Amino acid sequence: MVLIKNNSSYNGFYHTQSAGKPEEQVSASFFCALNVVKGLCECCLRNVVQIIRKYCPKQQEGVAWDFYPYLQCMVRYSTGRKIFSVLDDWAWCRSGDDLSVSTVNLAKTMDSMINKLKVKAAGGDALRKYASDTIHYDGDEHALYADVQCTPDLTKENCLKCLTKGSNEIRSFTRKPLFSGRVISTNCYVRYAHTSLFNPPTVYDTKLCG
Repeated sequence: MVLIKNNSSYNGFYHTQSAGKPEEQVSASFFCALNVVKGLCECCLRNVVQIIRKYCPKQQEGVAWDFYPYLQCMVRYSTGRKIFSVLDDWAWCRSGDDLSVSTVNLAKTMDSMINKLKVKAAGGDALRKYASDTIHYDGDEHALYADVQCTPDLTKENCLKCLTKGSNEIRSFTRKPLFSGRVISTNCYVRYAHTSLFNPPTVYDTKLCG
């Protein structure tokens, strides 16, 4: 995790690749929600690295995620295959709340909201492909918070593809309807909640870090 500490242009994403023969080169990336402080991202990633070391000690390629109320993070690696600027569709993780919400129009409202956010995020630059919004629905009875993010190495087209699949995957949560849910892949995430996602803590217990 030294890469995070020394990366002054921290934007929730970092990629590195080792030298050597093509078949022996190791590519690795980390990915955090953009709205959290660097230290909290590092804490999350340390735990994910421990998961990979435990469950993927000999695999040539792997990915793992960890989830917190305000944050999700991802670490992935590949040996002998470049992953930078590549849209991969082989790994998705879904996490839904145990609580439901009494609402009429969550699925419809969420679809409209995410359609706008994914276009805005995909139109970002090489450092940031992120968008968020808050909307009130069901006659202002509910406040819905949502954000989407792509790894910034993706092209606009591939970011849209990733977020479109993410929005399709998250519909199973909005139709139930669950209080909150998130879907994350190797390249993007989509999440929503009925409490604010946009004010994560800046103080955290470092003992919880791996």
